[in-house]
Amino acid sequence: NPASPMGLSKPEMERSRAAGKAHAKENPGANTGSLLEEEKRLLEKLLARKSDLNERERETLEMVEQVQKEKEEVKKREAENKAVLDRLKREKKRHAKKEKEAQAEVEKL
Repeated sequence: NPASPMGLSKPEMERSRAAGKAHAKENPGANTGSLLEEEKRLLEKLLARKSDLNERERETLEMVEQVQKEKEEVKKREAENKAVLDRLKREKKRHAKKEKEAQAEVEKL
């Protein structure tokens, strides 16, 4: 005989079940209070879990917003860096052109 989840053998389980049914017949509503307490406990547990999930969802949304802000900052910095790089390239060309002109003047002399 495989053991039941409560550790009782099959005949013991059947006796326990029969005793429970007999008790319920003799005392209708006897377990109502404990069932209501159990239901209340389970509802409180569900509400706590739902609250926890809502909190996690809120935290996740905050993280997503933070990542989006950081991405925008990175794009802004990249655009600023590109503008500086382009300006430096133009200055380098201008400087090279002036240097070439100066070299040509030196060669004339």
